[in-house]
Amino acid sequence: MDLRSALKSAGASKLSIVPGDVCIVTDESVVLPQTPSSKRKLHPHGRTCIILTNEHLCQRATYPLVTIVPTSTQLHLKEEADYPLSPTDQNGLNEECLAMLGHIQPVRKQDLLKKIGNLSVDEWDGLCAHLLWYFDLQD
Repeated sequence: MDLRSALKSAGASKLSIVPGDVCIVTDESVVLPQTPSSKRKLHPHGRTCIILTNEHLCQRATYPLVTIVPTSTQLHLKEEADYPLSPTDQNGLNEECLAMLGHIQPVRKQDLLKKIGNLSVDEWDGLCAHLLWYFDLQD
């Protein structure tokens, strides 16, 4: 097996990603525990997500996972743990959505289909502040 095949088998991705990037991930790789699989409507073109994993691990070809926050456009289902995001040219979102902090989870890098943008400094700072609140890590 050549190096390329070995890295692909290990879950390496050709995407260059960093924390705060907005990506499309295969929806089948995202777990939404409150929705029974029989009632879940999968997004055939993938689901948007925000990358949380630090830059060092994102860049390591031999580390196959990243931690993501999946998003939802079902604004009427907003919970306290959700962080609202609006579409901008920079973040690449095409409609209002919620970053679902209650659904933070690992996915394989190879399940990331493409990068569509990145959060602005203000969006990233707001999401991180909400994340600290979510895990009760505030001073």
